[in-house]
Amino acid sequence: MGITFMKHLLSEQYDPKEIYIRSTDTSETISSVLANLAGMFPGQGKSIWDKDLLLPTFPIHIVPEESDEILGQKKSCPTYEESLDILKKF
Repeated sequence: MGITFMKHLLSEQYDPKEIYIRSTDTSETISSVLANLAGMFPGQGKSIWDKDLLLPTFPIHIVPEESDEILGQKKSCPTYEESLDILKKF
């Protein structure tokens, strides 16, 4: 089901006009991004740079974790804070 759904959203080959890839600068998040992209866009055609390694290259926009309000989860979210306060009462 997931693959069929993905085909309606993205091309079969990576297209930088369709997806913006962003990660924090930790090895865990970068590895996770690469693993997800490898599953979403397996190497084929012109995207293969090494015939023994079927993995295309992807531009990843890396932001230092300590200054990334989005991926570093540093941005304040009033709804989250209110929900957390409610849960703490139980």
